[in-house]
Amino acid sequence: MKAVDTTFLVDYLTEDGEGPVAEFLEATENEPLYAPTLALNEVYRGVIFADGAGTVDDLSRRLEWLE
Repeated sequence: MKAVDTTFLVDYLTEDGEGPVAEFLEATENEPLYAPTLALNEVYRGVIFADGAGTVDDLSRRLEWLE
């Protein structure tokens, strides 16, 4: 199991399926990934305080692949 950090998650959310994060996810498709609580907190807080960034429910759905 590998951990991902806040930067990884932000890149994932902004790359739209193309770029280094998408390539990494494709290469590690069968390997479980998780995000530490601090990284998740930073990403969720960013969504809450950003204008037009979506909802917490939308973010939760987009990150369902995390363990």
